[in-house]
Amino acid sequence: MKAGRDGRRALGPAAFLASLVGWGIVFSGVGRPFLPDFCTGGLTFDIPGWAGIASAAAFNPPAVLAAGWALMLVAMMPPLLIAPMTYIWDRSLVRRRARSLALFFAGYALAWLPVGTALAALALAARAALGGSVLALVVALLCASAWQASPWKQACLNRCHRLPRLSAFGLAADRDALLFGLTHGFWCAGSCALAMAVPLFLPLGHMVAMLVLAFFLFSERLEPARPCSWGVKLPGAGPSFAFLLIRRAATGASS
Repeated sequence: MKAGRDGRRALGPAAFLASLVGWGIVFSGVGRPFLPDFCTGGLTFDIPGWAGIASAAAFNPPAVLAAGWALMLVAMMPPLLIAPMTYIWDRSLVRRRARSLALFFAGYALAWLPVGTALAALALAARAALGGSVLALVVALLCASAWQASPWKQACLNRCHRLPRLSAFGLAADRDALLFGLTHGFWCAGSCALAMAVPLFLPLGHMVAMLVLAFFLFSERLEPARPCSWGVKLPGAGPSFAFLLIRRAATGASS
């Protein structure tokens, strides 16, 4: 029992450690081969139009875009998953915990990667077509702001708080863990994708903007569900203290 409690308490710090490792890979340059050129400043957009799109696509095939997005998920998302991780831990048999968590992560990635890859490809095409114009950034910012204030955004965020019934045995347990990851990733993408698209259009400071955004998304995820209505939705001041947030996420997952 003590080992189980210790493992449960370690989920939050482990999530932050995984995120720290991800950011270390991003900023150290080790992950540069897996990131699109426009993330690392290695691609200029001085050939507007179709020629620019073709040139950008040649240096950033879908595999590179998917790999780059997978790395950003590792860096940004582990803290957002503390609550579902704790929920799975509490409701899985000891011998199945690692397996159920792995299936959840697999489902989460399967839901997010196509969305992220499509966003990166769209940003790449828009920036190449416009020759790096700020117009694409303005449009992306307006779309993300409108979505942030919309009731549909809040509906997606509320869905991220839902914790489904999980079977304890056999293939049903594997299925439920995988489906939990898929559905959680789907609603997470619905909530976060447009906000995460904005830094892709920045001419400089893309990675720093993603880091700031990761803190915002983490703070937002810890807010309770709200009515779905139009309005500015900003997280509270509580996220300033990481240890309180970990405790809050774990408590929310087990309630």
